[in-house]
Amino acid sequence: MKAITMHETVLRYKAIDGTIFSSEEECRKYENTCKCILNAKYKDYIIVSDIEYNIFNIGSEVCILDIVKVPNQQAVDNILQMAILINTTKEAEFFDKLRERIVKCMNNNDYLIIAKGENNTCFWVENHSFKEYINHLNNLINSFETP
Repeated sequence: MKAITMHETVLRYKAIDGTIFSSEEECRKYENTCKCILNAKYKDYIIVSDIEYNIFNIGSEVCILDIVKVPNQQAVDNILQMAILINTTKEAEFFDKLRERIVKCMNNNDYLIIAKGENNTCFWVENHSFKEYINHLNNLINSFETP
């Protein structure tokens, strides 16, 4: 008897946003959806994407954090459209406030911290921009060190 190693080739199809499908038909259908198009545009703005625990060494191991740069008004619109697509149960007021936060980060040349649940089930922008969040953490650390 002789042991042999066999490798099988499995054909998969990759959509323009990186999502993998087992059939060409499923992939083509998905690529024609607005979610795929928005995902592809959104990925251009991501500077870092990882689980919360890996970024801050605390927090969730299932929550994905994206550190996102907002270079222009088109990016504001794309990020907001992505949020609307994912957060179907939110009211218009939520998205108005979200737009204000995204525009503020764009105007301040800052980064957004966007948190997504498992399978992109939720999508929100943290109350702080990245710079504000770092300042908040520094203040918190200083409060522990001050007697």
